Amino acid sequence: MIRTKKYICRDYIEIEVFNLSPRKKPVARAKKMRESSPAQKNLNSKKSRRYFRRLCHANFGKGDLAVTLTCDDDHMPADRDELLKWLKNYIRTLKRIWDKESYQITRETDPTRRQGHTFT
Repeated sequence: MIRTKKYICRDYIEIEVFNLSPRKKPVARAKKMRESSPAQKNLNSKKSRRYFRRLCHANFGKGDLAVTLTCDDDHMPADRDELLKWLKNYIRTLKRIWDKESYQITRETDPTRRQGHTFT
């Protein structure tokens, strides 16, 4: 059976076409016993890049702003917690300034962020 899945992200449309093997009953997932094969790692990598591309197309459009932040070696955060603290404070500062100027922030996209972690 061939299945298509359509992703609509503002003015960007992505369509996936893939084979789906018919199963009679849903099968419970087994516990992971060994490391993923190189082919599976490659598929997972491709899937994560597609997800990030869709996320960017859904959140950003014409007229939106994008910021890339970098640090030199002298100002590099010691660990991930310090980085997230610095980033959270930076976004709060931007929101405070933009509220005064009547700008609107809809969403942030942060590839260093873990799934389910949000900045408020």
